[in-house]
Amino acid sequence: MATTPTTSTASHPSPETLIEAGHDTTTLVEAAIRHIDRPYEDWSEDRRKALKDWKTWSAVVLEHPLLSAGNLLSEKAMHELLEILDRLFLAGTMGSKCDFAWKKGMEMLGETTPEPNKQGRVGIEMNTSPGVKLKIMITKQKLLEILLGILMHEVAHAYIALYACQGGCGNGQCEYLSQRYIDAIGKTGHARCWQLLAEALERQAKIHLSKGVDLRRADSAAKEYKRSGYLMNDKDVQKLFNGQSPLNDEVMKLRKEEIERQAHLDS
Repeated sequence: MATTPTTSTASHPSPETLIEAGHDTTTLVEAAIRHIDRPYEDWSEDRRKALKDWKTWSAVVLEHPLLSAGNLLSEKAMHELLEILDRLFLAGTMGSKCDFAWKKGMEMLGETTPEPNKQGRVGIEMNTSPGVKLKIMITKQKLLEILLGILMHEVAHAYIALYACQGGCGNGQCEYLSQRYIDAIGKTGHARCWQLLAEALERQAKIHLSKGVDLRRADSAAKEYKRSGYLMNDKDVQKLFNGQSPLNDEVMKLRKEEIERQAHLDS
């Protein structure tokens, strides 16, 4: 099993004051989770208002006569949701740094990437046909939960992409695809730190937003393992998946095929 990544050195300041691409990934995510998990009585006034704004936003959306799997919300409405989620869970630290767009024909449900020529910004794109991609029938409520899950999945990526050090500090342990990078971030972005942040977001979303929110953490763990071979330690498997590893025999087979494919390319 993989070991828990160690916190990096004084190269990385405390995440109490966020600096773009400036923080040790593990320390950054642990600080975010402490904020996410604060009891309601310790919430700020703006965080409480964000919860009210969610209730207003979702009520309007569910009354929208055109909302369906084939006729999704406007990009403006989705960005409003992104900013509500940011204020509700991440203290309003990244919503203003993210752009949102629908994209037809995506192979994935969503994707987060740095914005070309826009330093310190990321773009979130989401598939225009999530129901087709997931092969399920969709009611308005289910569609809203799917959109929430996909967007929150990407919000976790965006937060790490904006604020985690990925080698700029000069510490070789932080460099792209170093072992520490693989353990913390991974080749697909779904290794330990994303999993921990996504689990906290999903758990609190089920309490405050909707019980059906799903960030597709198990599928993401399998995707990461197939690409990088990243394995969670037993403690993380217990915390994130109630002790049941998401890596079944089929996933193990896919990983073996990936290793063979890479070996062939390298030969």
